[in-house]
Amino acid sequence: MKSERFSIGDDNHNLALLSDINRELTQDLSLKQTLENTLKKSVEAINGERGAIITLDEKHEPMDAAIIYQGKFINHTTRQLHNTLSQGLAGWVLQEEKAVLVPDTSKDERWHRRPDDAINRTGAKCAICVPLISHKELVGVLTIVHSKPGFFTERQLNFVQDIGNLAGVAVYNARLYTRLEHAQQRYQTLFEASNDMLFITDWDGRVIEVNRAVERVADIRLHLSHETSIMEIHKPDYSRLGAGFSKLKKVDFVIYESELVLSKTNKLPVEVKVGQVTLGKQSYLQWIIRDITERKQMENIQEDLMTMVYHDIRSPLSNVVSSLDILAHQLGKDEDESVKTILSVAHRSTERVMRLVNSLLDIRRIEEGESIVHSDINSPKNIVKDAIEISRQMAAVKHITFEIHCQGRLSDIMVDGEMIRRVLINLLENAVKFSPSKTKVIINLKEDIGAIVFSVEDSGPGIPEDQLENVFNKFMRLKSVSSMHGFGLGLAFCKLAVEAHGGRIWVENKVDKGARFLFTIPIMRESEPPS
Repeated sequence: MKSERFSIGDDNHNLALLSDINRELTQDLSLKQTLENTLKKSVEAINGERGAIITLDEKHEPMDAAIIYQGKFINHTTRQLHNTLSQGLAGWVLQEEKAVLVPDTSKDERWHRRPDDAINRTGAKCAICVPLISHKELVGVLTIVHSKPGFFTERQLNFVQDIGNLAGVAVYNARLYTRLEHAQQRYQTLFEASNDMLFITDWDGRVIEVNRAVERVADIRLHLSHETSIMEIHKPDYSRLGAGFSKLKKVDFVIYESELVLSKTNKLPVEVKVGQVTLGKQSYLQWIIRDITERKQMENIQEDLMTMVYHDIRSPLSNVVSSLDILAHQLGKDEDESVKTILSVAHRSTERVMRLVNSLLDIRRIEEGESIVHSDINSPKNIVKDAIEISRQMAAVKHITFEIHCQGRLSDIMVDGEMIRRVLINLLENAVKFSPSKTKVIINLKEDIGAIVFSVEDSGPGIPEDQLENVFNKFMRLKSVSSMHGFGLGLAFCKLAVEAHGGRIWVENKVDKGARFLFTIPIMRESEPPS
C-alpha cells in the first residue's frame, strides 16, 4: 500500500495526523518496528527528505536506531551511532535535552560537517532535532532533515515535538517490552535446562507448567493435567507453607523435605524449595523439587557407621583402656620415665577415642528422642576445671594456656556431668587446634537470667561468615580448615547435648580475631529434686 503524504495544516488536521501517528506507534510493541514506524510517519508528516531516530539505554548509550533516506531504510553500525551522539546536532540535543531547529546547517556550529555537506554536492540543509522523553527519562533522539535551507518552520518544530512526545512513550514501552521479553526468554531457558523438577502453579496449587525434567518422570507425566494440584504430587509441609500458602507471601522462599508420590507404592525422597515468581504481571508459585535419594542413602550409611562404631569398637576399646590402667599400675613408680610417657600418650589417646565413641552413642540416643537419665547436681566451675585438666596435655604441645574468668557466684546445675564435660572438652580441643602457638584460650562463666553461660574463646582464624549457621551440622567441615583431621561430629554432639539439657549453643566471630563458642545450661530450680 502506497503511503500517504502529509503536510502541516490547521489544528484539526494536525490532531488527525498525531492521532494517526499514535495509532501507528501503538500497533506493535517490538522496538525495531516501533522505531521504523515512528521515523517514517515523522518524516512524512513534515515532508522531510531524510531522518534518523536513535534509542538510548539507561546509561544513555545507543541501543538501536532507524535511518531513512529517500523513503528507504538504510543499515547502520553501532560505531556510527556513537559518532552521531558524541558530536553534532544530535549530541547537543542529548546533552541539553532541548528541541532545536537549524534553518541553515552551514551557519550553525552544532551541525557536524560531512562530505555530503560540500557546496558541490548536496550543500547546506535545514534540520529539526528533538529529544524523546518519557517518565522524565531521555529514551532517544529524533532528527529530520531537508535539503533546502529554511524549509522547516517553528510550527513544524512544535509539531515534531508533539510527535517526539508520543514516540518517547512508544519507545519507552517498547524498551520495557523488549526487556521483559528477554527476561522471560532467559527464565524459560533456565527453566527447561534445569535438572531439577520444576512446577509452576497458581496460588491455589494448580499446576500451570512443568519443565522437561518432570516430563521425563513417566509416573508423574501420566497423571498431569491443568486440574492437577501440587498437593497431590507430594506431601506438603503446612507448618512451613502456612494455610493457603500464607507464609510464602512474607518470605522469599521456603525449603523442606518431603516425598514425591509416584504411585500408591512408590515414593521418592525429595527436597522442596518453593517461592513466588512473577511472569508478565501475574504472580505464581515456583516449586523446585530435587531428588535426594542419594543423600538419604548417605545418611543411612552414616547411621550404619555410627552403629558399627558403637557396637564393634566401644567394647574392645574399653578393654584397651582397662589394660593400660592395669599395666601402668603393675609397672610401679620406679619404671623408666620414657615407658611411662609412652603409656601416658596411649592412655590419653584411647580416652579421646572413647569420648568420640560415647559422643556418637549420645548423638544417636538424643536424636531418637531418649531423655537424659544420668542427671545430678554439678558445679559449673568444677565441670570446667575437669575439662581443662583433660585438655591441658594437648594444649601444652602448642604452649597454649587456659584462663578461667568467673563473674560472681554461680548456682549449681542439674546435668549429666560427663556429657557437659565432653561438650567443654570438644570446645577446648577445637580452640587449641585452631589457635596459634603461645596464645591463650579463655573460658568465661557467668549467671544470666536463670541460666549459666559458658563461653570458650580462641585466637584462631574465626569462622567464615557463610558457614556460621552450619558449624553444628553432622559431618560438617569448615572449608578454610579442611586440612584438619576429624569427622565433623564434635560440634554436632555439643549442640544435641546442650539442647537436650534445655539450653542453646551458638558461635560468633570476635571483633579482633578468633571465634567465641557460647552455650547456656538452665539453673536447677530449688523445687527440683535431684535424680
